[in-house]
Amino acid sequence: MCGPMWAAMQVVECERYKHGPEAMDSLFGGVCSFRLGTFTGYFFMPIVTLVKPILPIALSLTMLVQGYVAVRVGILKARTYNDLGVAGIVAAVLITREAAAAFGVGIVLCALIYGKDFFRNWSKYDTTKDPVFNSKIGDE
Repeated sequence: MCGPMWAAMQVVECERYKHGPEAMDSLFGGVCSFRLGTFTGYFFMPIVTLVKPILPIALSLTMLVQGYVAVRVGILKARTYNDLGVAGIVAAVLITREAAAAFGVGIVLCALIYGKDFFRNWSKYDTTKDPVFNSKIGDE
């Protein structure tokens, strides 16, 4: 479902890579050793068949980790509280409906909330003077 570089493994690899070359020489080496460990696990097939009943729980935990990482990255990318509001409503629609509906709701919300400011050059725009964008995340 997720390919050779699934999200939970990628988080583990990147966190280990941040500790420098003494922890892991390269990302490729970390991925290869992770996959080599997976391949070695196939030799222990009798043990795998014993733990097969807990496989749905393990897959659920993997999806929870992926969801947590996705939400964390999304929140860290938000610049204003309006961004968080749009993201929260889009997430709620995505949970209750399909992806196309969430995409449509996101476009409509961005058009309603940001209007003509949507295409503004945000690196040069002073958001402290705008009453709509006057509060940044983390400035409490």
